[in-house]
Amino acid sequence: MENVDYLKSSTTVNITLGEIIQLVNIPIESANHVNYYFTEYSCEGYHSAPELFILIGIVPLNIDIDFNWEIYVQECKNLNEMERKLLDYILSKGSELSSKLRWIYRQQIYIALILKRLSNKETLQSAADAFELTISCVEKIQEACFTNGQAVGRFINALHQHCQWKYHIPRTVDKIDPKSNIETLSDNDKEKLNGIIKYMKHQVDDKNNQSSSDENDSLDDVEISSNWEHEMVKHRLYRTARTVRKQIAKTFHEHHEKVY
Repeated sequence: MENVDYLKSSTTVNITLGEIIQLVNIPIESANHVNYYFTEYSCEGYHSAPELFILIGIVPLNIDIDFNWEIYVQECKNLNEMERKLLDYILSKGSELSSKLRWIYRQQIYIALILKRLSNKETLQSAADAFELTISCVEKIQEACFTNGQAVGRFINALHQHCQWKYHIPRTVDKIDPKSNIETLSDNDKEKLNGIIKYMKHQVDDKNNQSSSDENDSLDDVEISSNWEHEMVKHRLYRTARTVRKQIAKTFHEHHEKVY
């Protein structure tokens, strides 16, 4: 990764680097890069396509995936006019930078197009198919960008010079929260998980019935509230969904190896 120390002289950071690390848990190199991006491209991003601008800005510098030009062109066709205008502006202005930094921006834009699908509540499978990636790869990208996005939001707020993004960043980052994947399972996954949900609810009912018939136990200790049941089912369903996806991917790869 190319050193971005030159950004220090072109931008103003209102807190020390040590405070940045302590307060927002973001690497120094990333902090400089993010501050430069939000300083140089903020005006165009805010007026053209705020959400896509943020998705590009929260992609970590250390994510590296193969850039597929044909897929990139196709994904750009799915963007609206203002979103394409933003990409053109970033890439044209970035031409003034070194070749390696231009590569960084190109990678960030490419990954942001994956995040855009996820923010629109597409399934992991759908995003993986569109970019010819595995589901586990898309999951890792989503988790890394979500974590970095939270740090970027805290960092931008700490600077106090990009106040127009104070509420935009958290709202956009929340749209790619990995926990929201439970709401965007494919119909096939939902059908497979119906039996699991029924079984879990049956366990809850059994435990509630047992607690009500036991005169020696306190209801306060053993009764399961509806809120607890909802959270338990939601959490278990999310974990099970990930297991199902990984098993499907593993079976696919095993079958692929046998065929070839």
